[in-house]
Amino acid sequence: MFLTDSAARAGRGYGYFGKLRAPGAGVHNHTLTHPNLRTLSAGAQKREICGQQEVLKKRFGERPELFRPPYGNYNEATLAAAGSCGVKAVVLWQATMQINDMRYAEAGKLRPGDIVLAHFRGPAELKGTTMTRMVTNMLRSIQRQGYTVARLEDYV
Repeated sequence: MFLTDSAARAGRGYGYFGKLRAPGAGVHNHTLTHPNLRTLSAGAQKREICGQQEVLKKRFGERPELFRPPYGNYNEATLAAAGSCGVKAVVLWQATMQINDMRYAEAGKLRPGDIVLAHFRGPAELKGTTMTRMVTNMLRSIQRQGYTVARLEDYV
């Protein structure tokens, strides 16, 4: 889970994500407010990334080692900022979970090692379905293609 502070606080709160950590879900950094980092100065990027590192340390007892830039947008200043506050890897994705299926970056299918981006969605965004149904659709699509889901932390 790559958390943005503003969204995590506005939604179900950090307690919700804490419960998901218990069975093994990792919590990682996605900035304080979800800006397009390429539009920010180096200092502003550092505040966004390092600020969220501190929020997550306070909430969960450790600074994450993984970071996903909002919209996949980053530059050299982003990498320097992330590294300066303890991030070990910047993570992007090759496919995205949609309500009924997935969208792929290449070839209309998954490839070995692909990372799938999935968002927590509220009822207004789910168009009459649920997160449970959306995740079930994603898992079935992955299985139909002959793959198994694994924890990102076990491979990065």
